[in-house]
Amino acid sequence: MFRLGADRLPAALAAYPKIARLDALMRDLEGGDALAVPPGLACVIERANQLPSFALEALGPPPYIARMALAQEDGETGSMAGQGLSVPDLHDRAQLESAFAAMQARAEARGWPRWALLVQPQCGGERLGVAAFDARGASHVELYPIDALDALEGGRTPVWSGPVAAMDPSAAGPLRQLAARYPTQFAHGVDLEFVIEGARLWCVQVRPLTRPLFPDWPAFRAALELAHPEGAWREGAWQLDAEHNPEPLSYAHADLLRALVQAKGAASGEPTAFCGWLYARHTVRQLAGPAKQAPPPIGLEEIRGLLDELFGSILVEARAQSEAWRSRCAKADASALAAALPEAYAAFDAMISTYVGKLVPARARSRSREGDPAAPLSLRAKAAHADVLLSRWDLDSPSLEELGLPRALAPSAATRPDLPSSVAACLSLLEESDDLLFAHGLAPLRFVYRAAAERLAWTRAEVFGLGLEELAEALRVASRRAALRDIAHSRMADRERWAQLRPPALLFEGEPRLDTHEFGGRRGRDRAAYRCGEPHEGPLVVCADLEALLRLAPDPASIVCMPTLSAAAALAIERLGLRAVCTEYGGAMSHGALLARELGLSALIGLRGCTTRRVGRLHRLDARSGRLVELDRSALR
Repeated sequence: MFRLGADRLPAALAAYPKIARLDALMRDLEGGDALAVPPGLACVIERANQLPSFALEALGPPPYIARMALAQEDGETGSMAGQGLSVPDLHDRAQLESAFAAMQARAEARGWPRWALLVQPQCGGERLGVAAFDARGASHVELYPIDALDALEGGRTPVWSGPVAAMDPSAAGPLRQLAARYPTQFAHGVDLEFVIEGARLWCVQVRPLTRPLFPDWPAFRAALELAHPEGAWREGAWQLDAEHNPEPLSYAHADLLRALVQAKGAASGEPTAFCGWLYARHTVRQLAGPAKQAPPPIGLEEIRGLLDELFGSILVEARAQSEAWRSRCAKADASALAAALPEAYAAFDAMISTYVGKLVPARARSRSREGDPAAPLSLRAKAAHADVLLSRWDLDSPSLEELGLPRALAPSAATRPDLPSSVAACLSLLEESDDLLFAHGLAPLRFVYRAAAERLAWTRAEVFGLGLEELAEALRVASRRAALRDIAHSRMADRERWAQLRPPALLFEGEPRLDTHEFGGRRGRDRAAYRCGEPHEGPLVVCADLEALLRLAPDPASIVCMPTLSAAAALAIERLGLRAVCTEYGGAMSHGALLARELGLSALIGLRGCTTRRVGRLHRLDARSGRLVELDRSALR
């Protein structure tokens, strides 16, 4: 029997890193007020051992928690997190014996001849927490309800997550103290579990990270420093918008966003392309203003009135504008196209004003959403705008009509759908339909760029390698065209290189941060952020984007893996009859999740790494566990 923090850790227990590291930390922190390790009693258990005579009273009053420690657990190359058994809420010897019997059964079932037993007081407090610090000091913290003892194994959603710098200072201070001791001792950093009790932080687990927290960051940072020496990415918080743009933007679209931010500032959401990847500072809800100033929830009459206006006049006018621009650009020469560029940008700017002034406030007044499997809201009116609705949100993207989904021209119901009878369904329809407004807002610029490619005898990729003013110059000044074309080619090459990078989900003060799903993925690898539908088995198909999906036209029984499901994907999914989809990006409130729910798909949304799976192999999409599992070869027979 050994008491943590005693004179010397026996060699037999030193072979169990979970116990050895807690013992060493207890010695380091002896006498500390803000940070401590709970006292504990430990011993090695052989296969035939009986429960030793633990002096539970030496640990203080109950309840206690009994924890298994394995020789391979919390090692430098493997964590075995969750493999052992922990039994909480123990009050006496009889309950401890019952817990011990369950642990022996686990050891026998797994073939573990030796393991160690650790018994400690069960910490009470306000929050259960987990933190990770890489070797450079970058951090991520998640906090859970204190009663969620299975939070880390059970996939619970944290009540708070973010870097240490954004935490309550009373907990951040002890965490910084703890982090300062360990990350540089291990190759990749350290993973900590703790309980917050008032001003004290109890550390209950210390383990090395077995993989880098941000393995792709060095390459992405090097690209950032080269492409953005002004360093805007080092200031404040930036969130990757991979749901809408799962690949680097064209230079033309990035330049359009720069003009938008310059004109509208924070009201634009500040979308910014870093190495082509789209980041933003503000969400739709944040654009509507501080929460304390938010209006009351929107009513049915008000939201239906807004939808009437959207379909009855706003989109009607947008359609007329798009048709006029299509005709104008078809007839314009190079000089006329150059003169039209500022007007085309003004049309885009006007659309953004309508979006921010009318649609954003309504969307921000409720998080409630509701689909309609019988008549999917995500399909309503979409086909009537297939000629401008883009496969991804980039000026250089082809429209759905260009990809083989023809525009529905005749039925009025296709352009002015029946309105739902509930506020939640109306809000879902609004969220789906504001993409139509955005598509028409981009249309004038798209028509100018595409016509410019014809007048200059350039490829479309080349013209989309220029910004707005550069394109105008190329159209006006023949002597500048060769130099500008070279610039466009250089940017095209940059875009190809940047497409190979893996950008972090969050940037905070110039350092990568984990989002909730990525952090959970270390513990539950290959687990989706959101899952729905029934289990589905089928061959795996990977598509780089919606264009590739339509070109490939996979069998309906396939499981299709894509970076994301755009707002335009509903039409393609319906046309192809797909039943199972996985995406790299997205969460429970994303477009992809809404599409999956409403179309009755089996889906895993936000399943990082799904697009790197082996194509053609039979897989099982398990919506219960949130996993995509390759079946063994016998399942193929």
